[in-house]
Amino acid sequence: MTFRDLGFAAREVRLSGRRVIAQKQNGLYAVSYHPMGGVPETEKFAELYAAIESMEDVEVRIGSDEQIYVTKAVITRHVEEHFLFTMRSLVRKHLHFLSNVIQWKGDKMKRKLEQLNLLDDFLFGSVLSYPEIGEEFCRRILKILLNVDMDRLHVVPQKVYYGSDTDQHGTRLDVYIEETGGAGTVYDVEPDKNDSVELKRALPRRVRFYHSKIDGGSLKAGNDYSKLKQVIVLMIMPYDPFDKNRILYTIRRTCEEEPDMDYDDGAATYFFYTKGKKGELSEEARKLLRYMEDSRGDNADSALLEDIHKMVETVRHDKEVSLEYMKVYERERMIESRGEARGEAKGKIKGEILGEMKFIRNMSKSMKPDKISESSGLDQKYIEKILAYIWKYPEETDEAVADRILAAGKKEE
Repeated sequence: MTFRDLGFAAREVRLSGRRVIAQKQNGLYAVSYHPMGGVPETEKFAELYAAIESMEDVEVRIGSDEQIYVTKAVITRHVEEHFLFTMRSLVRKHLHFLSNVIQWKGDKMKRKLEQLNLLDDFLFGSVLSYPEIGEEFCRRILKILLNVDMDRLHVVPQKVYYGSDTDQHGTRLDVYIEETGGAGTVYDVEPDKNDSVELKRALPRRVRFYHSKIDGGSLKAGNDYSKLKQVIVLMIMPYDPFDKNRILYTIRRTCEEEPDMDYDDGAATYFFYTKGKKGELSEEARKLLRYMEDSRGDNADSALLEDIHKMVETVRHDKEVSLEYMKVYERERMIESRGEARGEAKGKIKGEILGEMKFIRNMSKSMKPDKISESSGLDQKYIEKILAYIWKYPEETDEAVADRILAAGKKEE
């Protein structure tokens, strides 16, 4: 692009390009502009106006597709340069804005990843599956908690056991560790933060299911039962699973009539409660449990824990791990959003039921269900159903009765 002695003498040119559109009138063109994301800032329109202010008979139109069309423009070298420079500036600013958003989002994810502790499934699984770190991390954990030395081992984060048929329950183990030499013991390490009443009550049966799945997958066809591997399940949790304030609960099968009788079926479960006070456990193990619950450098106050913390920090600052966490985070947010939407819909339905309950209760004092139906337009069977619940649970609040009606409706669906 040249200018004649800097005099900006204009000469018409024929142009073609992705954003340049030739109009029917000879020498007239339209230029399209679509802001990144479709939402330009208001000052962008001022910049656009400044770019076309000196052009004669130029119009700016906004199409239904959010495109901005600058029409009836006589494109000269000077106009072309000035206009395209401005448009490029706009695009660059939008790209810069988007890159800032992406960077902000990445930083936000990074902060969240750095806030995760080893009791969080994602961080624990990421450390265990990290090349050159996972196996050594397992050795350190098992050495501190169980005082076992392992030479060769095979680590499988997120090991899945499918049901034997489509209607059978499968399961996913957080970390499956198999000792490939010696006795060939299998370890299942399960950080667990699910402390709801229902899940705590079902915890022993859940662990029993883990044992059965591991047993079923570890004995090859044709082998006798003496080849069945020893299976040890470690549950590590920030809540007390049995409310006895013990730091360790060791579960093995025994004979009730002869509790001292040796009965070794090769199965054991260790429940570690990170805040437990009762029971004997090495000081190093207590520190490890505290660190797993709050995985900050301040809690890595021994040489072994410092090594473990370095491993954790390596994983936390890995770009691929951060990207994977961003994907997981987005999926969880999507699920939460859907749940919130369902919750809002459920709340709206519950509100309608509460209003109808109040109306039906008042009307029933002087009218029968058929007459209430005629005057209100509500279905008579629905009115009778509401009244049946009101009479069946006279001591309960309207909200509690409404919850019962919603639950019953869900079962009927």
